Amino acid sequence: MHLVFNRATKRTEEEKIYGAGSLNFVYNTKLGNLLSFLLLKRKFISKLVSLRYRSKASRKMIPGFVKQYGIDLKGAKPEDFTSFNDFFTRKQERETEKNPERFLSPADSRLLVHKIEKDTVLSVKGQSYSLPQLLQDEKLAAEFEGGLCMVFRLCPTDYHRYCFPADGDAGKTKIIKGAYDSVNTFFVPESVHATNYREMTLLRTEQFGDVIFMEVGAMLIGKVTPTFECPGHFTAGQEKGVFEYGASTVVLVTKPGAVQTDEDIMKCSEKGLETLVKYGEGIGTKA
Repeated sequence: MHLVFNRATKRTEEEKIYGAGSLNFVYNTKLGNLLSFLLLKRKFISKLVSLRYRSKASRKMIPGFVKQYGIDLKGAKPEDFTSFNDFFTRKQERETEKNPERFLSPADSRLLVHKIEKDTVLSVKGQSYSLPQLLQDEKLAAEFEGGLCMVFRLCPTDYHRYCFPADGDAGKTKIIKGAYDSVNTFFVPESVHATNYREMTLLRTEQFGDVIFMEVGAMLIGKVTPTFECPGHFTAGQEKGVFEYGASTVVLVTKPGAVQTDEDIMKCSEKGLETLVKYGEGIGTKA
């Protein structure tokens, strides 16, 4: 059982994990571990799965997915989409908080916040990695010591477009190659975020200083598609990109004294409990 805190209901709820049976097989059985090592982490497998979800035949999956998870298509019909991936990455109208003093959540996701101390090991539901390992840059990691590392975990049922947390300017995006793994922290092995494919951009925000924005690819997807061209100027809540089918993660890292996360989120994070947050929702203020 995996629990998350729902800000809307102010209750701790059990998360319904899409594909839980398959994830449990891959990560918690010897045969699953072997298949993962030999095949599932290979890039060509992710490409084959991607082709499947982009095919016309994949449209048959949409009605069952919508019914099982109670998804509101807002007037659209399953047959309106050319493929499951077309449905999965569909554009939705989203309102974002307009207060310039608020730091925004980049996505519909489950948020866990870590305080970064010297030689700290960041933990996501018992899974561990260091910031230098995650960033593949010890000098850059040292600049953010004393700040916050925010892990936003998306599930397949979430809106898979993501946005900027504040106003500012984006630098060039750095590609860090790696294996494709699940980013569901209930199942993943140690250091999964540090070994997965990821894209990293340094944001120079007007309200909160330098922020590292990282997209993490996942097993059977690995596809990060930017919709914003870096480098360039952006505004808070402006769309940055989209994840294709699969569960994926956004990681934001802020410098010390830059962001004060909301009390409910911090209290949950101190207990190792993720908080449900929405695209463009305020989650903190200037420290």
